[in-house]
Amino acid sequence: MRLILSLKAEKDMAYDQKYFGKAQGLIYGLLKGGPYDKLHDKKGFKFFCFSNVFPTKKDEPIKEGSVKSFIISSPDRNFISALSDAVPVGTKIEIGEMQFSLVGKKTVQPKLTGDCRIKIMTPLILRIPKRMYAEYGIENNYNYTYWRPQTDVNAFLKQLSDNVYKKYNEFHKTDVKEDYIFQQFMFSGSHPIHPIIDQIEQTIIGSYWTFMFQGLGEQQRALLEFALDSGFGELNSMGFGFGNDV
Repeated sequence: MRLILSLKAEKDMAYDQKYFGKAQGLIYGLLKGGPYDKLHDKKGFKFFCFSNVFPTKKDEPIKEGSVKSFIISSPDRNFISALSDAVPVGTKIEIGEMQFSLVGKKTVQPKLTGDCRIKIMTPLILRIPKRMYAEYGIENNYNYTYWRPQTDVNAFLKQLSDNVYKKYNEFHKTDVKEDYIFQQFMFSGSHPIHPIIDQIEQTIIGSYWTFMFQGLGEQQRALLEFALDSGFGELNSMGFGFGNDV
C-alpha cells in the first residue's frame, strides 16, 4: 500500500540530493509514540520504502508555492494507516532544509496486470557476497561488493530475486520456493551516491532499471506487488529501490 502526500513548497529552495537519511528521519519522527515507535531499532528488514520528492529536475530549484509529491510504501497496511493518521492536512513537513506544508494525501494499492512494466525511480542497491565471487569472476578481498555495470548481470538478477523471496517469506511467514522472477530488463545507468549511515558518509553504487513482464502468474504477481510496496534490493528504509508500475 502507498501513502501519497501532496506537498506545497514554503519557500524557494534547492533540491537536497542527499535527502535519503533526512526523509527516513521524517518518517521515524512521525511514528513516534505510536505502535511503530520502536521500528527504528528493529534489526533486518523494516518493510517500507519511499520515493524522492518529485517532479524535480537536477540542479533546478524548487519554487515557492509549487506542489510536489512524496510517496511512502509498505506491504503493512497498518504501518501506512499509522503514518496517514500522523499527518493531517496542514502539517508542516521538513526534509532537511526543504520545507513544505501538506495540502493533500491519499492511499492507493498497486495492482499489477499479467503484462506490466516496473521502473526503478530511486537508486537500487545490491551487494554481491564473497561466496559468489568465483562464480561471477569477481576479484575482491572484501566480504561483499556492490553490483556495478562491469559485474556479470546474472549476479545482479540472482541477488535481486533472492532478496525479494527473503523479504516476502519473512513478512508473510511462508516458505515460497525461489524461482526466476525477472524476464526482461533495461539498464538505465548507475552512479555513486553518498548517504549518511551511522553518522558516516558512505559511497555506494546505485543503479536504475526498467523491468518488463508478460503473462505473469498469480505467485509471480504477488511477489512483484510485494516488492513494489517493500522496495527492490537493499536499504529500502532509506528510500533506495523504490519502484513504480508504469
